[in-house]
Amino acid sequence: MLLALLSRSATAQPDRPPLPPADTVYVGTLITMERDAPVAEAIAVRGEVIVAVGSTRDMMRWRGRNTRIVQLGRSALLPGFIDAHGHLTATAAVARYANLASPPSGAVRSMKDLQEAIRRQMARVPSPDQWVVGFGYDDSLIAEKRHPTRADLDAISTSRPIFLVHVSAHISVANSRLLALAGIDASTPDPVGGVIRRETGSLEPNGVLEEAAHMGLYARMPQPAAKEELSLLTTALDTYARSGITTVQDGAASAENLALLTQAAKLKFLKLDVVAYRLWLAAKAPFPAELAFGNYVNRLKIGGVKIILDGSPQAKTAWLSEPYLVPPPGQPATYRGYPTMTQEVVARAAHEALSRHVPLLAHANGDAAEQSLLDAVAAARRDTLDTTTPVVMIHAQTVRDDQLD
Repeated sequence: MLLALLSRSATAQPDRPPLPPADTVYVGTLITMERDAPVAEAIAVRGEVIVAVGSTRDMMRWRGRNTRIVQLGRSALLPGFIDAHGHLTATAAVARYANLASPPSGAVRSMKDLQEAIRRQMARVPSPDQWVVGFGYDDSLIAEKRHPTRADLDAISTSRPIFLVHVSAHISVANSRLLALAGIDASTPDPVGGVIRRETGSLEPNGVLEEAAHMGLYARMPQPAAKEELSLLTTALDTYARSGITTVQDGAASAENLALLTQAAKLKFLKLDVVAYRLWLAAKAPFPAELAFGNYVNRLKIGGVKIILDGSPQAKTAWLSEPYLVPPPGQPATYRGYPTMTQEVVARAAHEALSRHVPLLAHANGDAAEQSLLDAVAAARRDTLDTTTPVVMIHAQTVRDDQLD
C-alpha cells in the first residue's frame, strides 16, 4: 500500500459517519509528519488514500464488513520516503546488464570473475551485433587493483562489442571491436572534459574512457524497444516501492530518458511520484526553456535542470585543489583531476537557471569544482536578485570546511 504524507485535515472526527468504509485499518505505532502529533495509534486507508488518522477507537468508526484490520505488532508504519538524489532510468537500464559489482553487491573478486560474468552475459544476448554490457566493476575491490583494458575484453571476444561501466558511472572500458565501431584510435584526440587512456609509451587507446569520452560512447549504446523499456521502468519502480520510497528522482534525465518517462506517465505506468531533472550540457546546448517545470502531470514532474562540473573521486576524475595521493596510471604526481565545464559556462548556466527561477542540480565532487559552483552561484544571485530558487550541490564528496557555510 502506497501511503501519502499524513495531514491534519485527514484526522478523523468523532461524529464523522463511517461510510464509505475503509479498505484497511492499521493499528499499532504510526509515525506521522505532524508537529503536534508525531505518533498516532491507527490509520484508515481506502485505495491509495489515507482517509483518517488518530486513536484506535476513532479509526474503528471506519470499519466496514470487508475492512481488513492489520495489527502492526512490533512493527511501525511510516510515511513514504523521498529519494533525495537518484537515477530512476539508469536503475531501470542496469537490470539488463551483467552485474560486475564486488561483494556484498556482487560476486566479482578478480579479473577472471569479471571475464566469466561477461561470458555469461554474452550467452544471454546471442546476437552477434548486440553490445555485451556490464555495470558496476570497482578497480579498488578486485584482486588486480586496476581497471580492465581492451586486452582483457579482447580475450573474451574480438567480434562482439563489449562495454563495461565503472561503479562510478564516470569511466567505461571498450574492447577493440567497440573502439573500432566508435572510430576511436591512436589519431583520436581527447575530447574536451574527457580522457582516452593510452597504452604505455603509445597513443593507442587501452580501452579505458573517462568522462566526456565515456559519455560519448555511452550515448551511442543501442536501446531496447519501447515495450521493454517500459517493463524495465516498472520493475525499477517496484524496487523503490519495496524499500518504502514513494517519490523517486531521475537526477540527470537525458532527452531520451525524459521522453520515456513522459510516455510512461501518459500511459499511467508511474505508480510512484517521479521528479526528473533534465541533464543540460550547457557548453553545447541552449537552456531547455521549452520544458514545463514544476508541476506534476500523471505523477511526473520536471523539477529543474542538472549540470555536471567534474567527475568522481572513485574514478579519480573529480577536480581537486590538491593532487591525488596516488594518481591514475600515466598521470604526473601533480595530477588534480579536471573540470568538465569551464568557469564561464558554469557561471552562464547558473545565471540562466536562476533568471528563470528554475531549480538547478549541480554535480560537483572535487573541492575545486565545488568552489567553481559556489563562485558562479554567488555571482548569479547578485545579478538576478534571485535568493530563493534552489541550487543543490550533488555529492560534494571532498567539500572543505571553509566551503560549508
